Amino acid sequence: MFSRPPLRLFLFPPRAFVFLSPVLFVRSPFACCSLSSSAFLRLRAGMLSYAGPLTGACRKSLLDQWIGKCAEALKVSAPFSLLHALSSPEEEREFVLQGLPGDRLSLENAVLATRSARRHRWPLLVDPQGQARKWLRNTYSLWSCSPSSSSASPSSPSSSSSLSSSASSGGFGPWGRARHALGLRRDRGRQGDAGATLAGAESSSRDAERFSTNPRPFSPPASSDRGGKEQMAQATARGAREAGADFLGEGEENSKGFDLMLRSDSPSFLDGLANAVNMGARILVELADDFLDPAVGPFLAQPVSSAPLTLAGGSRVAWNPHFRLVFVTPHATPSFGPAVYARVTVINFAITPAGLEEQLLIEAVKQENPELEEQRDALVVAIAEDTRRKHKIEEDILTLLAGVTGDILVDDRLVDVLAASKRMSDDLRKRLQVAEETTLTLDRARDLFRGVAARGALLYFVVAALSRLNAVYRQSLNAFLRVFRHVLEETQGEGNVAQRVTVLQRELTLQVYRRTCHGLFERHKFCFAFLLALAIDKRGGVASKEAYDFLVRGCPASDDLHARVKDVARDRRASWLTEQKLQQLVFLDSLGGSFAGLLHAVLATPEAWQRFVDSDFDFSSSLPDGFEETLTPFQALLLTKALRPEELVLAARKFVASQLGAEFIEPPPRSLSEVYRDSSACTPILFLLSSGVDPTEEINRLADELGAGREDVHFVSLGQGQGARAAALVAAARETGEWVCLQNCHLAPSFMPTLQRLHEELCAGSVHQNFRLFLTSMPCQTFPLSLLESTIKITSEPPAGIKANLLRIYAEREDSEDPELRQLEQRRDFQRLFFGLALFHAVALERRKFGAIGWNNFYDWTPWDCIISQVQLMGSIAEVPRNQTGFSFDALTFSTAALNYGGRVTDAMDLRAVDALFRSFVSTHTLEQDFLPSQTPLYRLPDATSFEAYRQAIGRLPLQDPPEAFGLHRNASLMLKEREARELLSWILSSSQLRSSDSSRTRQISDSSAVKLVGDLLSRLPPLLDRHQAHASTFEASRNNATKAPELSPLSVFFSHEVANFNALLHLVRVSLLEVQQ
Repeated sequence: MFSRPPLRLFLFPPRAFVFLSPVLFVRSPFACCSLSSSAFLRLRAGMLSYAGPLTGACRKSLLDQWIGKCAEALKVSAPFSLLHALSSPEEEREFVLQGLPGDRLSLENAVLATRSARRHRWPLLVDPQGQARKWLRNTYSLWSCSPSSSSASPSSPSSSSSLSSSASSGGFGPWGRARHALGLRRDRGRQGDAGATLAGAESSSRDAERFSTNPRPFSPPASSDRGGKEQMAQATARGAREAGADFLGEGEENSKGFDLMLRSDSPSFLDGLANAVNMGARILVELADDFLDPAVGPFLAQPVSSAPLTLAGGSRVAWNPHFRLVFVTPHATPSFGPAVYARVTVINFAITPAGLEEQLLIEAVKQENPELEEQRDALVVAIAEDTRRKHKIEEDILTLLAGVTGDILVDDRLVDVLAASKRMSDDLRKRLQVAEETTLTLDRARDLFRGVAARGALLYFVVAALSRLNAVYRQSLNAFLRVFRHVLEETQGEGNVAQRVTVLQRELTLQVYRRTCHGLFERHKFCFAFLLALAIDKRGGVASKEAYDFLVRGCPASDDLHARVKDVARDRRASWLTEQKLQQLVFLDSLGGSFAGLLHAVLATPEAWQRFVDSDFDFSSSLPDGFEETLTPFQALLLTKALRPEELVLAARKFVASQLGAEFIEPPPRSLSEVYRDSSACTPILFLLSSGVDPTEEINRLADELGAGREDVHFVSLGQGQGARAAALVAAARETGEWVCLQNCHLAPSFMPTLQRLHEELCAGSVHQNFRLFLTSMPCQTFPLSLLESTIKITSEPPAGIKANLLRIYAEREDSEDPELRQLEQRRDFQRLFFGLALFHAVALERRKFGAIGWNNFYDWTPWDCIISQVQLMGSIAEVPRNQTGFSFDALTFSTAALNYGGRVTDAMDLRAVDALFRSFVSTHTLEQDFLPSQTPLYRLPDATSFEAYRQAIGRLPLQDPPEAFGLHRNASLMLKEREARELLSWILSSSQLRSSDSSRTRQISDSSAVKLVGDLLSRLPPLLDRHQAHASTFEASRNNATKAPELSPLSVFFSHEVANFNALLHLVRVSLLEVQQ
C-alpha cells in the first residue's frame, strides 16, 4: 500500500504512548533481544503506531532506520522482531490454523490488528483479496479484551449448533434475541446463508456471506420503574452474549465470526453502529470508498470508564465494554486522509507472494497427493493441541507452587501432582519432537510441488498488476483459484513428480493467459504476454536488477557513467553514434557478463555495426562479431533498445516466443462460448465496450447456439426510469432461468448500488442454474468494485492487425445461418469480392493507428459498417446469374465507400482516400486471376475455391503488417514503431511487477539525480514579471472622453491578465520544485 516509509517518524507523539502503554508489557520486553528497556519500548510502540500501512520491505527499512537511531544513544545489540516482541509461536500457529497465510508479513498484520483492537483502537484492514475477512470469520479468542478494558467477564456462549438452528428457524433463540435487541432483521433471501455463516461455514465468494441488514433504532420495552429497565437491559445483554455478542472475548471457544456486517453506504449504517455499541456486539464494516463519515468519530474515541457516547445530533448511547469494531476496505490503494490514520489503525492486509504460494501449494498437494496434505493437517492440529496442553501443565505447576505455604517436600499430594505433571510433560515433549520431525519429512515431500505453486503466485501478481493499466482489469483471488483448481483437475500428465510439475506450469501459464486475454483490450494483450515473460525470466535470476531497470527506465544518471561517456565521445570512431545511443552502449558494457567487450567491438569495427544498425533486416538475427551466439534473448532485447529502439516491439515478441512459446505471440481468438462455459448463474459476464460496438447480436447468436431462444433474452438499456424495470427483470429471470442483459451501465451511475445489491442477492439466494446476467459498459469509475471483481470480462472491439480483422470477419460468417449466404459462398466471384471487401475494412481500420498519416481525423468505423456492406454485396451478386457479367461496381462503390464508410468521414481528402482505397480492393480487377490489391505480394488474393481455403490462407499472413499494405511509404512505420515502443515501456513501468525490482543502489542514484535536476531547474527559473519594467505605454491609462475616468486599453488589459497568469504559473512551479527538493 505504501512503497516508501514515512520520514521522521521516530519522534512519536505522546498520544501514541498513552494509547500503547498498557500493551507494552504483555510479554517480557527482553525475551527476544538484548535491547535497553527504553529502546525496546520505543521500537515496539513505533511499530504498533506506524507499521500497519507499510509493505514488508518498507517496514524493514523503517525498522533499520529506527534501530540505527537507537544505537546512537541506547543499548542495541540484537535485531528487533515485531513477532517476537508482541506474540508467541503458539499464537502465530493459532493464526495459521484460523486460515491466515503463514508468511511473516501476514502474521505481523494479525498481531497489529489484535493488539490494536484490545485497546479499542479499531483496526482498518486494507484487504483487496479477502484474506483478512476469511481469517476474521474463523478467529475469535485471539481478540480478547485486556482486563483493564472490561469490568464484566463475558458469559459462556451457547454452542454453534444452537446458534445455527435458532438463526435458520427464525425463532427467538439466543441469536434471535440478540438480533431483536439490536433492532436488526435479515433479508428474506439470505436467511439460509445467514444461518450457515453463524455456524461457521465458509464460502468461496467474499460477498456471499454478507448480511443485508436494515437496522432500526433500539427502543427497550417500557417499564414503570428504573429497576425494571435495568433488569430488562441485563437480560437483553445476556441474550446477546449467549449469541456470541461478546466479540471474541476471553474464554470463548464456540462462537465464531461477527454478529453483523454493515456497509458504510447503507442508509441505516449509523443506527446499526449505535445499537451495536449499546448491546456490545461485534461489527465488521465494509467501506464502500475511501471516505469515512465524520459522524463515525464518536465510535472511534477511546471510552472513558462507562460514560455514554455523545453521537452526532446530540443523542447519547450507553457504552458496552464488549463492543468490537473492525473496518475493511477492498480497495488495494485507498487514499485516506490524515484524520483517518489518527483515529484508527490502518493495516495493509494485501496478500504477499509468499502467502499466496503457500496457499496454492496446499491446493496442489490436495489434488496431487491428498493423503500427504491430510497427514500434515492432522500433525499441525496435534502439535498445536499438545503445545497448549504443555503450557497448561506448566501454568498448573506454577499455580500449585505459588499456593504452598509450608515445606513442599512434606506435601505428598503436591509431590504426586508434580511427578504426574512431569511425566505428562515429558511425554508431550517427546510427542512434539516426533511430530516436528514428521512435519519436516512431510514438508520435504510437499516441496516437490512448490514449483507449480510458485508459478501460480507469480501469474496472479502479474494479472493483478494489469489493474494499473486499466481499473476494469481487476480480478478477484477466488476467480484465479478457480482457474488454478481447474488446471490441476483437467491436466493429464504421466511420469515423475518433476515432469508433472513442468506440465502443470506450462498449462497453468497458458490457461491464465487465454482467459485473461478475453477481458483485455487489444492494445494491452501483448503487454500482458510481455509482462509474463519478464516476470518468469526475472524469477530465474539470470539477469540483474540493473538490466531490468535499464529496459524500462533507461540509463541511470551517475557521474561515473557521464564521465566515461565523455571520454568515449572523444574517439572519432564513435562519431556515428548519437549521444543517447553511446550512453546506453557504455552502460550495457558496464554490466559485464555477455556484454563485456561490447563497446570495444563497436569501436573496433564501426563500419560493420553502422551498416548493420541502418539496415532493414532483422536486428537481432546476425549481430556482428558473433554476439548473437553469446547474448541471451533478454540481452538481445536490451541491445535492441540501445541501438534500434523503434524495433523494440519486434524484439519483445521474439523474447516472448523464446521464453513462453509461439502461442503467446498471437492473442487467442475471442470466444463468447468459452466465456459462457466459465460463467455461472451467480457470475455475470461483463462486456467492455469500445466506441461503436454493440454485442447484442452476439448474445442472440449464443442463445440460438445453446438452444435458449432469443425470446428468453431480455435487453434493458439503462437510463432514466429504467432501474426499476431492470431490477424486476432480474428478479423474474433468476426464477425462470432466462437471460438478462443490462446495457450501458456506465450511463447509469445511480443504478450501480442497486446492481450491486442484485448481485449479492444472486450469490446468497437460490437461482435457476440457466440464469445468466450480461452487463455492457465502457470503462468507468462508478462500477462497483466487488461486482467488477466477480464478473468474467470480455472485450468488444475490433482486433488489431489485418490478419486478426480478417479472421474475425470470416469467423462471424461461419457463425451465420443465413441461407442466402450459404448459397452464394459457392460462387467464385462472391468469394473474391467478399475477401476484397473484408480486406478493405481491415485496412481502413488499421490506417487509423498511423495518426494523421493514415487519416486526417479519427473515424469510429464499426463491424456493422462491414456487415451492412456484405449484405449489399450479397444483394448485388444475387441479381446476377452465375458465370455472367453485368455486375454494377459503381453502385456498390457508392453505397459502401460514399455511404456506409464515407458517411462518417468529415474531411474531403479523407473521403477521396476512402473511395480510392475501396476501388483498389473491390473492382472488376478483383475478379482477375493475378489481382494484387496492395503493393506487397503478401496480400495477394488466394487462388481458392472455398471459404475454408480463404481462412487457411489468412492464417498464413504475418502478424506485423508492412506499411505498403496500407498504401503508405515505409517511413510511415517509423513513427508508429517508436510510439508503440514508448507505450509498451510505459505500461511495463506503470505495472507493479518491475517496480519491486528497484535495488537500493538504483534508488539512491535516482534520488541523487533528481536532487541535481531540481536544483538545476530552480537555478534556471526566471523571476516573476514586474509590470514596472515594461514600456511606459504598455500599461498607460487613457481617457476616452471628458466624462469617463482613465482606463486601460484592451491590449493593456490583455497584457495584465497574461502577466498575472504567468506569475501564478511561475509561483506554482517554484513551490512544487521546492517541495520535491525537501
